[in-house]
Amino acid sequence: MFTTLRSRLIGGGVGITLATLAYWSLDYLTTPWANPFSANGTLTGRWSGATTTRTGRPLRLWISLSLHARSSSCRAGASCRPYAEGTAITCDERGTRRSYRITATVPDNDESRIRFSPTPPPEAAQEVHLGPLTGSRTGDTLRLEGRLFAPGGVTTTLWTDENGVDRSTLRAGHPDAEVTTTWTLARSTAPLPRSCPPA
Repeated sequence: MFTTLRSRLIGGGVGITLATLAYWSLDYLTTPWANPFSANGTLTGRWSGATTTRTGRPLRLWISLSLHARSSSCRAGASCRPYAEGTAITCDERGTRRSYRITATVPDNDESRIRFSPTPPPEAAQEVHLGPLTGSRTGDTLRLEGRLFAPGGVTTTLWTDENGVDRSTLRAGHPDAEVTTTWTLARSTAPLPRSCPPA
């Protein structure tokens, strides 16, 4: 009796383990941007780069991403599509470090249309901080762009210049949030910084 019960328990444990591995393997096999065996590399992993904002401020960025694990109870549908999640770190010219939770989606596995959604820390709510980003990856280069977010309203003024061409002017709570900011990040093997390293 005890031998049969133990065999059933072991068999059940093996079954659960195999099911978990099957879901894990399914994600990697159906998600080329996260497949560690891909000849084109992966979006997952660590990235680092820097940019200069409109007002001339240096802003460094580090990102670490991993594939979100598929739940065994997941059924077919939008909520089951694999995505990446992780952490983004910024350091400004003052040496202020900010940590964000970040998710990334790759519509139709097309890495020319990556969408990043950072969640800023509470202390950054009244400061200029990362907003939604779009990007593309080619090999070990990740290009991102998007507007920084600044507290306060955003207004758009429409006007016509002397040549009769319609123009628009954007005004935000900070000049750095009025234009698109771009980053070119390279793959990194270094861990995310716990404090801002020297520039």
